[in-house]
Amino acid sequence: MGGGYRVGEELVRFGHRRIGFIGCLQHLTARQRFEGMRDAILDAGLPFDRSLTVNLDLQGGVSDKSASHLQRKALQRLMTAPERPTTSFNK
Repeated sequence: MGGGYRVGEELVRFGHRRIGFIGCLQHLTARQRFEGMRDAILDAGLPFDRSLTVNLDLQGGVSDKSASHLQRKALQRLMTAPERPTTSFNK
């Protein structure tokens, strides 16, 4: 069982039902963590809301500072949405 699945299980165990994900899905490890988290949510019998997923485009030599800025902006966008998540998993 992967780390993303375990994170998803724990977030569900803590009562979260709307879980956001922010990451660069072009990267294999981020995609695997996303898929594990999604599977844990679905295995718990909860619906998975794809609109709570933000795929960051970090290809092409984005600096750590720029990546952090993009993650913060994505989190801000998610948390101010009308149907916002109760938590998010950032990779």
